[in-house]
Amino acid sequence: MKIGVALSGCGIGDLAVYCALRQLQENGIDIACVSASKELAVSSVLFAARCPISQSIEVLRQKFYADTARIPFWRRWRWKKSFHHLLRNQGVKRLSDMQTSLDIVAEEKRSGSLATFTGLAENGVEKKRWPSFLQREQALKTVTRLLFPTVGKSRYADPTYRIGYPTYQLKMEQLDRALCVEFTSPSDGTEEIKMQNEVMRDTIRSVLKNDAQFVIHLRESNVRVSKKKRLKALEALGKETVETQMVEIYEALLF
Repeated sequence: MKIGVALSGCGIGDLAVYCALRQLQENGIDIACVSASKELAVSSVLFAARCPISQSIEVLRQKFYADTARIPFWRRWRWKKSFHHLLRNQGVKRLSDMQTSLDIVAEEKRSGSLATFTGLAENGVEKKRWPSFLQREQALKTVTRLLFPTVGKSRYADPTYRIGYPTYQLKMEQLDRALCVEFTSPSDGTEEIKMQNEVMRDTIRSVLKNDAQFVIHLRESNVRVSKKKRLKALEALGKETVETQMVEIYEALLF
């Protein structure tokens, strides 16, 4: 049975989403492929590359501090250096090197069109079967630089609900079941992300042609705490949310 995961939400939720994916794996849910929105690309890459848990969490902590810093340049450089060092130790240099198939979905700000970075592009997929917005770039260093530049802003953003949430990789994988992991936080555009999540669920439903899916909601409730306490809360959020719903997840995905 092939199970795919679609991830949606703001980048502050990287740690919570990563811990949720790891908790699923530890409970016997074998994930065949992941399709992630741009802001959750780092957590999805670390998971798909099967990087060591403790080192992956440390990278995501560094990224959290960079995302919440007033002057982020130094912190951005630091987490990206740790990130690529970790991937290099895993022997992962390109998206096609991932142990779990990975698809990163973004929206190009200038044109408002979708862009998809995928490891499937080099794995025997015919070019004519892919839309024109498929990005041929495979090198993870370049992909990271495009999505998360150290200086300035990226020309890519999360896909908005207005243009939809593409699942081309999930279609190609011919899934039997799908799992949607959604993260929301009071500190971000909750209404925008809520609508984005709704589009993602509808798209997944159209891919599967049935209701063989399950939705995990990761909701950050308290942001008025220190960064250290917030990090601990995000890590616990991912683990505990999955753990308390494992019976329902088993019923939805395995039976």
